[in-house]
Amino acid sequence: MKIFFLGSNGLIGNAAANLIGKQHEITTAGRGQQYSAELDLLNPEEFSSKIFEGHDVLIHCAGIINEDFANPEDGYRKASISAKALTEKAYDAGIRTFIYVSSAHVYGNLIGNIDETTPCNPVSDYAISHFITEQIFKRLTEKGDKKTKVLILRPCATYGKIPDPEKFLRWSLVPFNLPKQAVDNGQITLSPGSDKVKRNFISAESIGRHIKEFIESKTETGCKIINPLGEDNLSILEFAQMSAQIYEQITKKNCPILMPEQQTQPSVPKLHYSSVHVHQPRGQNLNQYLTEMVQYLLYVSKKKVASTSVKKTYS
Repeated sequence: MKIFFLGSNGLIGNAAANLIGKQHEITTAGRGQQYSAELDLLNPEEFSSKIFEGHDVLIHCAGIINEDFANPEDGYRKASISAKALTEKAYDAGIRTFIYVSSAHVYGNLIGNIDETTPCNPVSDYAISHFITEQIFKRLTEKGDKKTKVLILRPCATYGKIPDPEKFLRWSLVPFNLPKQAVDNGQITLSPGSDKVKRNFISAESIGRHIKEFIESKTETGCKIINPLGEDNLSILEFAQMSAQIYEQITKKNCPILMPEQQTQPSVPKLHYSSVHVHQPRGQNLNQYLTEMVQYLLYVSKKKVASTSVKKTYS
């Protein structure tokens, strides 16, 4: 198949493209000469059906991130007007298979039991924008063409290999921030109550396998929504403990975890993120990821020290 792919340089997109590209032809799209096709989500008025002609699948892994809301108008423009133009032009060009990577945050506060039957209640701009784009993609299946199929994925906390660490904007997210704290500071500092906040941690590779299986399926029809699940349901504290343990194993140095006590607050149910879909393809496990991430961050740290030393020598 020929696949039109947005977000191929991102965390999830890169993992999916590596899997899919082994058997299918991918047209990467985005801003800049590194892409096969020029497409700027901030300029939907420039979209043309011609750019999508000859493609069988549209994969959208370039959804909104929190950083997009530095300018709220741009964030909502990408989520709504751009998504509408993108899907309509692709549909007009003959594409009938669509995939959108959304977020678990469309459910609202991530507490209690959540699966795909849980009503959506997005609260933040980030979550609302993902829900808007979901609805635009979902609407494609209501056009009366029984060949159209849509997959919407709602991962909770994704980890994996970062394609371009120097351009990566999401170091504040738990899967990246906590091992980075360990390497940079020799300790990990958590917010109060981190022992009560749980997340389901899933590898980008697993999400890529969901996408690959869907586009190759001959039986899928309509709109399919999946909470892709990883094997690890951990509190933020448990994830920190795992990060610290791996750091200590590699460096032989102690890595304390600091977490101020939380003032008394009403108790809320811990998150149990699940899915009505039994089949959940696996990818890189969390232990392997954290080992590779800590090793990479240590390598970068040593390079910085060496570079600083050289500069001082010749200054």
